[in-house]
Amino acid sequence: YPQVAGTEGDANNGSVYTKPNAVSVVHIESINSTTVNLRWSNSDTNSDTYTYRIHFEKNGTEINIFANDTSMTIGDLEPGTWYTFTIFPQANKTEGDPKNESVYTKPNPVTNIDFSSITTQTVSLTWTSSDQNAANYKYTIVVDGNGTNRTENSNDTTAVIRNLEPGT
Repeated sequence: YPQVAGTEGDANNGSVYTKPNAVSVVHIESINSTTVNLRWSNSDTNSDTYTYRIHFEKNGTEINIFANDTSMTIGDLEPGTWYTFTIFPQANKTEGDPKNESVYTKPNPVTNIDFSSITTQTVSLTWTSSDQNAANYKYTIVVDGNGTNRTENSNDTTAVIRNLEPGT
């Protein structure tokens, strides 16, 4: 009510909703090369009426998808790519503070493994990876022979494995 010298003017009113509580925890439930399963929690007593906006970027394009509960499967992603998923709670057209989680999708398996230059103690390997981000990958080669395991590492799609036992 506006007032002047004891005289009240006409009342006017308005209403607003408070912001919903932010998501408290984001879990990556599972990951493969093209899909991430997210689950989150919200301890707000009104959270059962919330919707959620999930924001991420894919190949330079901003993407927003919406969920009516506290989980979402996001597909059609690129293998071996870093994604940050940001979750905004929404209630009555009011958006709460975001919470995010970042993860790499899994790289696809290598293909076309070729063995060459085989001697009694060395083997040369080559392989291919068709993933868009393959140039950034590091590769681990597990050498399993004669009951023992060891690993070798490579920064590209070739490796020479040395110190092998003849005839194994």
